[in-house]
Amino acid sequence: MRRTILGLTSWIGGILLLIGVVRWVPDFETEDLAGVLTPLSVASWVSITFLARLLLAEILVRPVRALGGTLGRGEAFWLGWVRSFCNQLVPLTGMAVFAGFMRRRAGMAWGRVAALASPQFLLAITASGLFGVLAVASARDSLGNQALPLLGIFTGAAVGAMLLILRGAHGLRFAPAFLRRRLDSAHQALVLLAEDHSLLAGVLGLHFSTVCLRAARLWLLFASAHNSTPLPQVLLMVAISEIGFLVQLTPGGMGLREGALVGTAAFLGLDTTAVAGIALADRLLILALTATLAAPSFWALHHLPRRDNAEG
Repeated sequence: MRRTILGLTSWIGGILLLIGVVRWVPDFETEDLAGVLTPLSVASWVSITFLARLLLAEILVRPVRALGGTLGRGEAFWLGWVRSFCNQLVPLTGMAVFAGFMRRRAGMAWGRVAALASPQFLLAITASGLFGVLAVASARDSLGNQALPLLGIFTGAAVGAMLLILRGAHGLRFAPAFLRRRLDSAHQALVLLAEDHSLLAGVLGLHFSTVCLRAARLWLLFASAHNSTPLPQVLLMVAISEIGFLVQLTPGGMGLREGALVGTAAFLGLDTTAVAGIALADRLLILALTATLAAPSFWALHHLPRRDNAEG
């Protein structure tokens, strides 16, 4: 019951945040979306999204197979859509669906599935931090004195997360016995990443590439709207808005990401009305595509043959 209430509160909160962002921006009209959502921009946006989803599937498959699980790339691809759809309905339910599938089809116990979450989250933070460092460096002229603090934040996030990956397993050895037993699977996952440098570099590279694709997707909408915002400033907005993807306080970061985009635009002195329209267009496309692919994804997961580690 408590989980249902929290999920409903989170969902409503995300909607209210999204509405608040739009209402806060002066002179915003829904007609502003028409210039952004052209057939060409939508088709290109969907293509980039599919490519990003393929990378996310690979991000899941590699550590699962390294831990002895069996998961095909096709299964991981469609499972990602199912998880997103469930999370959009009720936050965190996607994790339950994900864990159930991994138990049945990948042969992984709940503890081992949950153990993957922490290393993957740390790798996502590292990738976002590295992207943020590059974004700040590219936009340093427009940031002025604010460049150094932002650079410190992104660098600290990337370095701190990577240190936890590399040394976190060592730190768990000094934890109380009852805690070590509960975190044994997480310890194994951290040891695997810390010792297998090729796996660590590969998954980190995939996370970074996914962030770059999300940036390209947003830049595409800026170009479609004939918005003249310089690319370095778009990259900075993406870097700051990544918190909406990392911290799932609302379904898919709804409202949080849009607020971060508009807030960063205001900080940079950009046209907040135009940025709000682009951010809303991006969110509508995410919701529409996820809902459209929900039924095909459930069908595909039910009918795909089970794969072993030697197959795709």
